[in-house]
Amino acid sequence: GHYISSQELEGEFKLFTGFSGDGTGIKMVAEAYAGELFDRIDEDVLDAACEFLNCNNGLYATKLSQEDIELDMLPPMMYDKTTTIHSEGSMFRIPFYVSGKSLDMIICVESKWMIS
Repeated sequence: GHYISSQELEGEFKLFTGFSGDGTGIKMVAEAYAGELFDRIDEDVLDAACEFLNCNNGLYATKLSQEDIELDMLPPMMYDKTTTIHSEGSMFRIPFYVSGKSLDMIICVESKWMIS
C-alpha cells in the first residue's frame, strides 16, 4: 500500500496489526476516530489511524492480561511511501470498506514480518 498505519505487540507471542491502502480508506478511519475532517492524507491522518489501532490493541492486551497473558505494546509506526508488508509466517489481509472507501487490515501472528 501507499500508506500504512501499524503497531506491534510482543511478549508471550508477537502480533502485528496495521491498515494499508491508497490512503482514502485510512483517511475515513482517521476522520471517524478523531471526529474531524482532514483536508489531505498526511501525518495527522496516519497518526489518528495509529491511535485507533493503539486503542483497540490496548483493549486486546488488557483482556489478555486478565487471562495472565502479557503483551507489551510498541509505539505505533506509520509509512507514507509505497511499501510492501512481508511475513515469514501467518499473515491475514482483511479488505473492508468505510463510507465506500477501501483499505486493508493486515494482521501477522507469531511470525517475523517486515516492511520494505
